[in-house]
Amino acid sequence: MRTRGSGFSNWGAGIGSNINAPYDPDQMKSLKSTYDASSYGGFSFWARVGSGSTPTVRFQVPNVDTDPDGKTCKECNNHFGKNLTLGTKWNKYTVRFSELRQAAGWGDRIASFSATKIFAVQFQFDKGQTFDLWVDDLALVK
Repeated sequence: MRTRGSGFSNWGAGIGSNINAPYDPDQMKSLKSTYDASSYGGFSFWARVGSGSTPTVRFQVPNVDTDPDGKTCKECNNHFGKNLTLGTKWNKYTVRFSELRQAAGWGDRIASFSATKIFAVQFQFDKGQTFDLWVDDLALVK
């Protein structure tokens, strides 16, 4: 995956991918579904930023507790995640589920992250940032 941009002044910007999105031929589209990743310990991936990019990105994992499609949260989208500082050279990163935390100060507060019903992975940049992010070989790890 690659995304780049600047000038986002309201919410920032990001890129992500649903983990489980089976195709429904009747609706002629992929449907967002949960995935049970509880037999794993986290994610690994290779990543880098381009020259001139902000190095700080938030890696986050929307799940049934924080995503509006889970239909359990009232103030949604405060996903469990971890802020990472990336370099301009390719490096391998591993983010354990035990490291994931919600951002402070907003959204429904969930006691702990559950990997039993995850929806996606996302990489997000704060508003006002210039970014150029490259990600490869995203995988679940034991």
